[in-house]
Amino acid sequence: MPSVQSRAARLIAIAVAAFNIIAVVAVFAVQAKAETPADISTSAATNTSGLVRPADMGGGSIVFRSDTHGLYVPAPLIGTNVDIQVSGTIARATVTQKFQNTSDKWVEGIYVFPLPETAAVDRLRLKVGDRFIEGRIEERQTAKRIYEQAKAEGRKAGLVEQERPNMFTTSVANVGPGENIVVQIEYQQTVQQSNGRYSLRFPMLVGPRYIPKPAVVASGDGYVPVDPVPDAERITPPVAHPSSEITNPVSLKLRLDAGFPLGDVSSPYQPIALKRDGKESADIRFKDGSVPANRDFELNWTAKKGDTPNAALFKEHRPDGDYVLLTVTPPTKSPETDEPREFIFVIDISGSMAGESIREAKAGLHYALGTLKPRDSFNIIAFNSGTASLFGAPKLTSDETLAGAKRFIDGLQANGGTEMKAALERALEHYEDDDSGRLRQVVFLTDGAVGNEDQLFGLIARNLGKTRLFTIGIGSAPNSYFMRRAARVGRGTYTYIGTSKEVLDRMSELFGKIAHPALTDIKVEWPQGVEAEAMPDPIPDLYFGEPVEVSARLSGADGDIRISGTIAGKAWEKTLDLSDAANGRGVAGLWARNKISALEESGLRGANAEVVNREITKTALDYGLVSKYTSLVAVDVTPTRPGSENVVSTRVPTLLPAGWVWSKLFGSDAEQGTGADKPQGPGIRTRETKATSPAKPQYTRLADAAKIAPAPTGRQIPLPQTATPAEQMFLTGLLLVLTGLLTGLGWLLWPRLVRHPLHTHRLTHGWRA
Repeated sequence: MPSVQSRAARLIAIAVAAFNIIAVVAVFAVQAKAETPADISTSAATNTSGLVRPADMGGGSIVFRSDTHGLYVPAPLIGTNVDIQVSGTIARATVTQKFQNTSDKWVEGIYVFPLPETAAVDRLRLKVGDRFIEGRIEERQTAKRIYEQAKAEGRKAGLVEQERPNMFTTSVANVGPGENIVVQIEYQQTVQQSNGRYSLRFPMLVGPRYIPKPAVVASGDGYVPVDPVPDAERITPPVAHPSSEITNPVSLKLRLDAGFPLGDVSSPYQPIALKRDGKESADIRFKDGSVPANRDFELNWTAKKGDTPNAALFKEHRPDGDYVLLTVTPPTKSPETDEPREFIFVIDISGSMAGESIREAKAGLHYALGTLKPRDSFNIIAFNSGTASLFGAPKLTSDETLAGAKRFIDGLQANGGTEMKAALERALEHYEDDDSGRLRQVVFLTDGAVGNEDQLFGLIARNLGKTRLFTIGIGSAPNSYFMRRAARVGRGTYTYIGTSKEVLDRMSELFGKIAHPALTDIKVEWPQGVEAEAMPDPIPDLYFGEPVEVSARLSGADGDIRISGTIAGKAWEKTLDLSDAANGRGVAGLWARNKISALEESGLRGANAEVVNREITKTALDYGLVSKYTSLVAVDVTPTRPGSENVVSTRVPTLLPAGWVWSKLFGSDAEQGTGADKPQGPGIRTRETKATSPAKPQYTRLADAAKIAPAPTGRQIPLPQTATPAEQMFLTGLLLVLTGLLTGLGWLLWPRLVRHPLHTHRLTHGWRA
């Protein structure tokens, strides 16, 4: 018969074994939970064909969990063809996106992509086999329901939604194994003009966005939490690691009909093949056929000397009226202003500015310092996760203050988050003791890689006063929507610097504008008896070398248009005959796009939000445009996906903008693994649920900006879930450690247990009730 001691030992062993069994069951339960993503339904039939293991990828490709443990679905590939027709100052573009499903699973491809911030997106076509399915405009929620129903029924469908005026999402449902699906999007935009140079930009990628964390703000009911970017998940697509073989190639075909004899035609960022066709026309292609989508494309052209036009007028007739687009270039000869000025230079030194961008920004600042005169005062504000200023308040220009400023600039290093709000508040501060009468001008150098644009626009509108805000976009893929609208709300201008070679020319152009009086008091008088709804209204002041651009809906299209204004105290005017207007297909859509922009900006200045939203929706539906509240949807009539197959939702990765430094955004490779196991960054963000308490921004006065906090005070940089079941591994390790501790504790306590008098009595005489 076994001894009492052996029976007790057996009881302890049984308890430890039971604990081990419970731990194993818990581990498998966690594993099952981790391996079943929320957006993937369980398939009745398991098909492992076409799935991959991360170790087999070899090129850093992005993969998504499937319903088969240990196997993953490769992200669909995408190629883009761009066809642009330029006629005078109007450009019509067709963007063709080809989704390629390289797996043997049925997938839904989701792709976040950019378009020009001034684009009027008005057409969607979905190509299935040899057939094109025409899309239609619907209210956003309605379009989403139509798409989701088609997706559930196994029908092919396409959906285009606007996240920002320069950022859109294309979703394509039920792309079959090995299948290609083609989506065509069309839009209209105007050509940009400045100092006799015509420019057309096509953005290639959505760069990672910094997302500030929620905050608590005061209200009439106390304190309420506010999330400045409630749609953060929609504007932060995955980013392919630089070692990835993913290129998202883009090809280009551009037809340029300038309407005047062409001078220089150039592309500063990609090599092009140029074929002139007569004096006024040219065909443009990428020299190598296609380029990776890692930096924006820009085409610049000028007129031959002496042939620069000073006016352009286009007209489109529709049943509801006539639509006109007029562009007039005022004379550029005017004296420089001699009034003293106060310059506040703001420079972004966050992680996204690391590499080429920070060098361009610092070079731009050095140039700006060289333009200052002894009567001017200035200050420099640098920001990343924190905000630091060179001086406590602006100081007059002198050899001493300039020397300190140059040391300050040279010591700047790019790291940390992009907490832009505090920097803007600091730049727009008004000092109660400032009665100098200086014209206050803020020059803001940044890539604009933020997601809280609306919050910042509202801040500018509320705090601007008599200040003027000039934005300078830095780098290969700046957020031009933020840069351009911030300048417009700030009554300044937007300048773009794409490479270090452009710093001198672009900064010289900007400070040439600042140094000359603006064209003010601009008015447009329409023909007598003609009712007009014109945009923008009112027309803002314009700077040296900028054209007046107005779009309008008219009740008639006969008679003269008179444009007038004041330059340096002298009257200026120009008259155009509506009968001379050229045919302008799409002008109505451009007018509607401008009206939507005007409505959005009215909301920043306190207009009723419900009224604004209703008017935006109505305008977009009436003119067939994608907007914040409307989307384009196209649905095939025939189901193609078998009911036994599930759909895997996959997001097409975007590339890291050229010149950006991966480790400054997502951590070093050593921290993240190598090869195919490298996580793909979704954007500079995290989704914290707790909001921070309200606090007045703290500013630092220092001569060494390296003292600014290097780590983001907002949401940290998380990386998306990839092949590693981190939750399972953590719990497995924890349970095994607890098991080991319990076993060890039993061995340590056993000698004392058998020697304790009470326990000895019980072991000898048995347990009694």
